[in-house]
Amino acid sequence: MKMDVSPLLLDSITKILCKNQGCLQYGNLCQIVHQKYAIDDELLLRVLGDSTRFAVIEGKEEVAVRALNQNSTIVAKTSLRVCQSFPENCEGCEDLHLCRYFVCGNCRYRGKCKYCHDLDSAYNIAALKRTGLQNMEEAELFQLLLQNDSYLLPEICSHYNKGDGEHGACVFRADCNSLHVCKHFIQDDCKFGSACRRAHKFNQRAKKILKGRGLSQDNMQVLHKIYKNKSMITGCTERPNDPSVEKESPHHRSKEANRNEICMFFIRNDCRFKEKCFCVHFHLPYKWQALDSDGTTWRDLPNNEAIEEAYCNPEKNMSEGPGPVDFRTMTRGSAEVRRLSTVSSVTKPSSFILTTEWLWYCRDDQGTWSEYSVKADGEAVTSITSQTLENTYQDDPKREIVFSTDGQKYVLSFKGMYELNVKQDTKRPLRRRPRFLSAREVKKALESETAEASSASTVCRSPCHRR
Repeated sequence: MKMDVSPLLLDSITKILCKNQGCLQYGNLCQIVHQKYAIDDELLLRVLGDSTRFAVIEGKEEVAVRALNQNSTIVAKTSLRVCQSFPENCEGCEDLHLCRYFVCGNCRYRGKCKYCHDLDSAYNIAALKRTGLQNMEEAELFQLLLQNDSYLLPEICSHYNKGDGEHGACVFRADCNSLHVCKHFIQDDCKFGSACRRAHKFNQRAKKILKGRGLSQDNMQVLHKIYKNKSMITGCTERPNDPSVEKESPHHRSKEANRNEICMFFIRNDCRFKEKCFCVHFHLPYKWQALDSDGTTWRDLPNNEAIEEAYCNPEKNMSEGPGPVDFRTMTRGSAEVRRLSTVSSVTKPSSFILTTEWLWYCRDDQGTWSEYSVKADGEAVTSITSQTLENTYQDDPKREIVFSTDGQKYVLSFKGMYELNVKQDTKRPLRRRPRFLSAREVKKALESETAEASSASTVCRSPCHRR
């Protein structure tokens, strides 16, 4: 009996939630379910305990499904996503092969669109069956995807919600292609209310961005609900599922983040933590290593500087000399290769020396790699440079950036590492490579460092350097 009823309830409850803008209070859901099925609360709670299908929220927190408050919120979840590589570069994923604009409700090409609008294709039916969603109606499924798949809708700008001023800490200011709206307004918990300095509505700029994503008018009417659901789901996935599991300490997170980071203070012969420092101690701001045959030991490569010089050239796919490193696969023969480095220069004040300056390149139709220095026009970003790209990449390495120049609209994808010309539907590859510093240049920088810069670096030292 359980084997038959539970899948039916999973399917039915998901459909009920999606017909009600993706979520319901537990009391309201109970009323609807009990009208359709003669089941007890114990079975209903057991079904709602499937954390792959439902997020259960009380206040701001996800809770275990035992005895729920009538006002607890049940949000529909799914692991299903829309494939980001289809149709050109998909290599057999398990995601839906659908036009993203179709899912958002307003594909301007409609029947002439080259991307799939067919939920009943054999590929999509198989994907739906794998996630138990084969009985969903189109509108129900799209509601579910919109509140779960981050690929479909722009994110709320995290930088806008930090700092002071009209645009917070967002470097793109009025031209940002994430949404400038108060995240606490989205979560219905802004303590400042009408006095808040952050926007409590989706302004014309935000609506223009969303319209460009193909969001239908019906979906535009329930934007707040969609983004609130997204926020609740994201908040749940960031918490451990098992409340008995001890939360990871900030110290441990810092250690994990820095285990492949070269200590900038050691290079300056100024690391006070010495052997207790859990950053890597090396005399250069980069270090190339290969994984030993034992699968655990990383060994330094002998031609470190030569490999780095080759890697810094965006035109090179491999280093030269014996045992070349393939930069596309990060391998040396059959061995895995890694590059350790100091932190990105955009994450530290300018007083820090020997950080890693990352440069962004795009390959043109003639095969030439050129660094980004784009003057944009129209409604998008005022300029695209290596620094602006690196700043955005550090915030979200899966983000897309939209900009216009010379009358053309482009999309930069960090995840796919390409630049898409929207009008011509052509892609150009991107590369992110560091600016080369030879051992001589490192020595010269250390020798010429001013007392003022040294003092500023020392003051900014972080305690996370210690084990």
